[in-house]
Amino acid sequence: MSRGNRFGLARNIPAPTKRAVRQACGFGCVICGNPFIQYHHADLAFANAVEHDPRKITLLCGGCHDRVSRGTYSDEKVREHIAKPYCLTNGPAFTDLDFGSVAPNVRFAGTDIEDCVFPIRVEDYGLIMLEKPTDPNSPVQISAFFTNTRGEVSVAISQNNVLLMPQNWDATAEGTRLRIWDASRQPSLSLNLVPRQSIEIERIESTLLGWKFSGDAHSLRVTTPGAKGPNTFAGGRMSGPHVGFQFGAPRLR
Repeated sequence: MSRGNRFGLARNIPAPTKRAVRQACGFGCVICGNPFIQYHHADLAFANAVEHDPRKITLLCGGCHDRVSRGTYSDEKVREHIAKPYCLTNGPAFTDLDFGSVAPNVRFAGTDIEDCVFPIRVEDYGLIMLEKPTDPNSPVQISAFFTNTRGEVSVAISQNNVLLMPQNWDATAEGTRLRIWDASRQPSLSLNLVPRQSIEIERIESTLLGWKFSGDAHSLRVTTPGAKGPNTFAGGRMSGPHVGFQFGAPRLR
């Protein structure tokens, strides 16, 4: 299979160009907002392109890209949405989670948390909340939010719907992983959302209510408000409690 077109342009788009396209589109398909995207040469088809110009490339999900390729979506429709990307005019890039009636295992700081309503809570704020369904045929309801190092929400989950905020410096959805960057070489979040199995926090750099969190899949460093240095958490298992990790005392009684 050819690796380039007749002008010698390589099929692989350089990483900085891809990032510029993601930022311009708000990290989702310009037509429907799906964050699972493909890169589409909108000005000229790849076969006729002479460069990977980010101003002439856009994001389309697999479904919308297929409709463009089959001719059921016009090039004019794509251009209209490039001018007004879905994620910058209608709301954040979004997708849904595939979890059944059994609550997923949450893995955080090397700790497995099972059958817990609030696996992680900071004061009164549940970073993750799992609501069991009253109907055994309905899925568990998952809600969560994660902040970046500036304390801004970067990813939210509302009743199994995942939202990637457009103010992120960069965000990608690839396979089961969502990744967020605050700046170049500054990843702030990596989530592995394995359908009907687990929610794994593989990387976190976050500030919330003065608390600072820095960690990976194996350990977590937590700095309490006003403290000079962090405490480290690593490894373990929690099963059945109402709250797993509780950082700070709840203020609402």
